[in-house]
Amino acid sequence: MGFIRNVFITPASCINASRPIPGEKDLFLGVARVSDDLVRFLNMTKFADPMTVQAGVWAITDGYRQADVQARLVSRNSHGETHPAISDNQVAEARRLLDALGISHKL
Repeated sequence: MGFIRNVFITPASCINASRPIPGEKDLFLGVARVSDDLVRFLNMTKFADPMTVQAGVWAITDGYRQADVQARLVSRNSHGETHPAISDNQVAEARRLLDALGISHKL
């Protein structure tokens, strides 16, 4: 009889915008130390929309502006048209949260 390990699924955000976007089958076997600002932001956004969180994370880790965030992650519809996967409202919410925490950013 085989042994089955407990597996915990945790929502994740990309902290390195220049790397390929993780997919459903990607696994993360460890976490490197991140900045205190990122930890504070993630703690505040536990129940936030995932795209809001991603916008804030890239603002912290990569110094992204709104245009950078929206150009990096796009959706494609059935007609092949693309649009930002992160909306203006989601960026605005990330900006509001960063400001509330006093975290410097360029959003």
